[in-house]
Amino acid sequence: MDQEGGLRVDEDTKPIIDYFEAYKSYIKKLLANNNEIEGVTTGIPKLDTITGGLKEEELTVLAACTSIGKTSIALHMSLQAAKLLKNQEYVCFIIVPLKELSFY
Repeated sequence: MDQEGGLRVDEDTKPIIDYFEAYKSYIKKLLANNNEIEGVTTGIPKLDTITGGLKEEELTVLAACTSIGKTSIALHMSLQAAKLLKNQEYVCFIIVPLKELSFY
């Protein structure tokens, strides 16, 4: 945000449609590879099919209403990832309550 509270746009700003196009290409690639898992399995086959697994270079955010089971799913995914760890690799699991987040 700029000093007046408006959004700052510069030469690196991309239209959101560009991100959707990139994701659409990624989904087509997954389907062409018979949904082969590229990352670490979550232990949830349907989720792995949709996402290709958890990837090192990505941040995975799990969001839903309260009392849906986000913590249980995240712990399950973390445990599955931890089972596949090699030396000097870690799983990080962070809970941030919605009331502590700031949205602009």
